[in-house]
Amino acid sequence: MAGLYIHIPFCIRKCLYCDFYLEPLGTGPIAERLKTHQKLRKTPFLDALATEFRLLPQLKTESESGAEMEDSDHPPVIRTVYIGGGTPTELAPEDFLRLFDELALAFDFDDVVEFTVEANPATLTREKVDLMLERGVTRISLGVQSFDDDVLEMLGRIHNAEEARETVVMLRSAGVDNLNLDLIINLPGSSLAQVDWDLENLIELSPEHCSCYALDWTPGTHLTTLRDQGKMTEIDDELAIAQYQHLRKKLIAAGFHHYELFNFARPGHESQHNIATWRGGDYLGFGPSASSHLGGTRMTNVASLRLYQEHLLAGRSPVVESETLDANRKARELLMTALRQVDGVPRDWFHDRTGFEVEDLVGDVIKDLGAKGWIGQDAERVWITADGIYLSNRIFEAIL
Repeated sequence: MAGLYIHIPFCIRKCLYCDFYLEPLGTGPIAERLKTHQKLRKTPFLDALATEFRLLPQLKTESESGAEMEDSDHPPVIRTVYIGGGTPTELAPEDFLRLFDELALAFDFDDVVEFTVEANPATLTREKVDLMLERGVTRISLGVQSFDDDVLEMLGRIHNAEEARETVVMLRSAGVDNLNLDLIINLPGSSLAQVDWDLENLIELSPEHCSCYALDWTPGTHLTTLRDQGKMTEIDDELAIAQYQHLRKKLIAAGFHHYELFNFARPGHESQHNIATWRGGDYLGFGPSASSHLGGTRMTNVASLRLYQEHLLAGRSPVVESETLDANRKARELLMTALRQVDGVPRDWFHDRTGFEVEDLVGDVIKDLGAKGWIGQDAERVWITADGIYLSNRIFEAIL
């Protein structure tokens, strides 16, 4: 079984912090794009996506090889589905319907336990919500990011706080009973009071899941460019850690299970798609820039809508990068991703999956990180401590 990820590379506007590959829907002022985006058809993209769906994933080869693709008579069995982007729900209604039709033709969803679709509060309609529920979607992930209108404007979001609240009400009235809300902390100019305001609003809306990410100053994003030009300033480390600790304490007190570094869920509503990925499961990625992982081999599609369409409609693979990991590297990467889980990594499970004992693989690293108070361990498992969670990137670098 595998997870399925589909990248829909379209948004009304790219947010200032976003480093995902996407294309803007329409041109001109945002207000005009919001009026016209539902009329913009993406037939070539959907033709290419449907072609890629029919590939045997095992036969994906690098586009430079010129290998011809083959259709599959035996669609892979899928356990989880995640449609992201971009913003999938900003497709025109006819294209959104076709997306689900093509998925149904290509894959067996009888064993799917979770089906997630990302959405934007400014553009999600009741019509599309009803369609998603009819087609088996079990979980909606809503990109709220903040309940402060000034912050939303600074981030380049196209919705306001009231639209986010109204969208949650609409989703509940439609029957959505598994809802994730995204928040971002550690924003320039932010304070503990601002984080608390966002959390109060989120808790009041009572989602089943919350993904609360620390702002990542990724090179090449517009926000990072503004920082480098001296127009924005990062908050200091002390405040950044204080915001994270406050977030964690408040969500746990509100009944959320802190199960991954930046993810919190009501018991029983943890993201099955992400858990499978963190535990080294296979996943198939479709769409421009999407990645796949199959049996220790990673493949990445071309991050260009034009080239993606050209390759597939000409019968060529869109894969431009492929890497098969050796056993040692594969084990280190599994340890790294599995440590994202707050409960840690069971030693027996890790040995069964990789053939390595944790100590044989990275014993000196674990000892050093343990001396710093960042890693905890006992006879049964290894985990990142509360003090180490916010320093997880440094922990992962040491493991790799």
